Amino acid sequence: GSPYRGANGAAGNALILKLMAHLDPKWSGRHSHTIVQALPTRFLRRIFGTMSTPHPVDLAVPVDSTDHTFGPDHAPITVVEYGDFECPNCKQAAPAVKLLLERFPERVRVAFRHFPLEGLHPHALAAAEAAECAGAQGRFWQMHDLLFANQEHLSAKHLHGYAERLQLDISENMVVQHLG
Repeated sequence: GSPYRGANGAAGNALILKLMAHLDPKWSGRHSHTIVQALPTRFLRRIFGTMSTPHPVDLAVPVDSTDHTFGPDHAPITVVEYGDFECPNCKQAAPAVKLLLERFPERVRVAFRHFPLEGLHPHALAAAEAAECAGAQGRFWQMHDLLFANQEHLSAKHLHGYAERLQLDISENMVVQHLG
């Protein structure tokens, strides 16, 4: 059959948590550290024991060169995460996504798409713009990790500091007003 190419995620939640809950209802409600510990023995074998999927899903907007991806382009499985850097659920899902990539480096590709919930998370849009600034200089995933690691500190002052830490040139980017 066709390879799994993505699925619609719940607003503001990492796709991987929804996928786990869909495949095995007893996963829902668990914290990501529990999921990460259990992934190698139960979930990953169940998902990746065979590479065929019963119901491939096409995205309304397919993954392309404008998406931030990690993993090989030829991977038969692509997980698309619609994320918000200020969302606690997205932060909790990040270790599970990384584990998928580590355990199956040739089988899984992850694409990250911004879905800042500005009404709930006042710094989410600026954080997404900072990640785009980093992405324009080849450092999206480093900024991604920094933003989730410092989720409680996403003010313009902090974003500017993260850009400096990654040695980004912010003077030539249109988000300079958000980074200070």
